Amino acid sequence: MLTFGALYSLAEADWTGLNLETPSYINDATLVGTLYSLEAVSAITDYSDLEFVQTELNFGGTYTFSPALYLTAAAGYEIFEDNSPYVYGDQDGTAWSGNVGVGYRF
Repeated sequence: MLTFGALYSLAEADWTGLNLETPSYINDATLVGTLYSLEAVSAITDYSDLEFVQTELNFGGTYTFSPALYLTAAAGYEIFEDNSPYVYGDQDGTAWSGNVGVGYRF
């Protein structure tokens, strides 16, 4: 038996609106100014524009020696594309994976 799988994932996120409401129990203007610094807050919308693409291909198979004994093997290849690398650094890359196993059905 042979198996094949393919996966494509596009993850996007952004923060387009910013609404800063101070809780009613905080009435200290200095504290509010520290919590909601305009220099820090203005960069949030720029740094929240995220886009990550993942493509994955898998191929495998199982060979049956007898009704109870079998051999299985699989291989996978993944491609990662980080189109907004300023948040966690550039996460572009590729990965290979593989496994081989022997099974026995009781």
